[in-house]
Amino acid sequence: MKTLVITIDKYNKDIVYDKFMRVMKKAEKFPEKKFFTFKFQNEQTYSDDITTSNLIDVVIEYETLKYNDWYFIGKINAETGHSRNIIHRTKTMEDIEIPDYYYTCNPDHCDHCNIDRYRKDTYIIYNSVTKEYKQVGSSCLKDFLGYDIAGLFSVYDVFKDVIEEIEDYDIN
Repeated sequence: MKTLVITIDKYNKDIVYDKFMRVMKKAEKFPEKKFFTFKFQNEQTYSDDITTSNLIDVVIEYETLKYNDWYFIGKINAETGHSRNIIHRTKTMEDIEIPDYYYTCNPDHCDHCNIDRYRKDTYIIYNSVTKEYKQVGSSCLKDFLGYDIAGLFSVYDVFKDVIEEIEDYDIN
């Protein structure tokens, strides 16, 4: 479990609460995977000669998106018109370095079925035991992992967006 603490102005507490509740509502589709909790703590009031600030910490604890020893790293977006692929990483796996290969590879290839064809979504997964990366198409993901986590990835995407929005409120 990883922990992230963001200090915000207490004025934004209701907005932050509503944003997390939106993610929790999406996550209800996956009852077997409760991947994060959040709480407010350490309310503080700071005063100087001009202003008074009421601060509060948002403490977010979250799990990485993982099945067996395979971590879900991100999704390749090749339809950008750029010479390099753009990879949308999960917030929970930002500390794992993605090899350069995946920024220039053919996103239509799947390492599971070894077929090259147009793919709407291609995912990068990483095995923590063998230290191996694989590029897997969305239709093969369930076959490869034995569990369909592609839908859960979209929830993690919303979670990542909410964290980024809340970090904009961070007074530090």
